[in-house]
Amino acid sequence: TQDPASGPGAEEAQGISEVSYEQHAPGVGEFSGSARSNGEWTAAFSRELEDIGHFSSSVNHQLDWSVDLETSYPPVKGFSPSVTYGATQDGMRVNARMEGPVAKNVHVAYSVQNIPGKYAPADIMHDGKVKMSSGRHSVEAAGSYDRKF
Repeated sequence: TQDPASGPGAEEAQGISEVSYEQHAPGVGEFSGSARSNGEWTAAFSRELEDIGHFSSSVNHQLDWSVDLETSYPPVKGFSPSVTYGATQDGMRVNARMEGPVAKNVHVAYSVQNIPGKYAPADIMHDGKVKMSSGRHSVEAAGSYDRKF
């Protein structure tokens, strides 16, 4: 049997409560936060930056933090590129994505990203997806490559 203090529903058994708050401030951005009775908390801020992209940031009770800027670029031959530039307490990170149609009813997506603070080629992760559709039906295949697998 499982110990009720560590198994599923342990938080309810220990009486941990949570409160959260979200606020949209016109012209400023979105604020959110949450706090738990065990001392854990998070705070976040995000906003759209005209002609630049979507900015987001967060911090938690362990002082883990992140700051990201997601930028979309004009389509190139039907493909939509976007890049998220970010930083965490562990270092810088980048996630570059490209998606678009390759044929009628065939859509592909590809992304390449690094682990924060890791910049060697062996630390780069690749993700790809192909989706074929016909009417209301579709088939999707996804794959990932990470040298650490």
